[in-house]
Amino acid sequence: ITAFPLNHGIPCNGYAFYANEYRRINTEYTKKFGLEQHPLLGRLQKGEDIVFKGKKISVKKATYLKPETKVCYVIDTKYDKSLINYAKNSDLLICEATYSEEDKEKCGEYNHMSSAEAANIAKKSNSKKLLLTHISQRYGSPKKLEEEARKIFKNAVYAKDFDKVIIK
Repeated sequence: ITAFPLNHGIPCNGYAFYANEYRRINTEYTKKFGLEQHPLLGRLQKGEDIVFKGKKISVKKATYLKPETKVCYVIDTKYDKSLINYAKNSDLLICEATYSEEDKEKCGEYNHMSSAEAANIAKKSNSKKLLLTHISQRYGSPKKLEEEARKIFKNAVYAKDFDKVIIK
């Protein structure tokens, strides 16, 4: 976890969460040897070649590396170019989009961002997905803000209560 300062008029942090690269079992390959549920799979995950029923099973063929995953959380801040660097290459950017572009003047006044600013951070940081949140209740439905964001960053959606997001 990396914490970074936000600009909200009071001390406030954003966070980047990282899940390190790890080795996964290529089950299609290991099934060819009849190796499905076995303690030897743990040795493959550790990066070791194994012998099963007299046959050598190569870790290179029997496993693959799942790349590092990054989730960045940016809430309660006005736009700042430094956020692009903190969010760089995020698999998921969870970002506030408190105001619509038509109310953009409120962003500076209340230290929040517009949906377009959130989308620009996602685009410029090369994030894969943008989850919009902290949307002002003045907008009955967050659909308008989602549409504004999608004009800039197509993979933007607004967060609904109890949503689950799967990061692949």
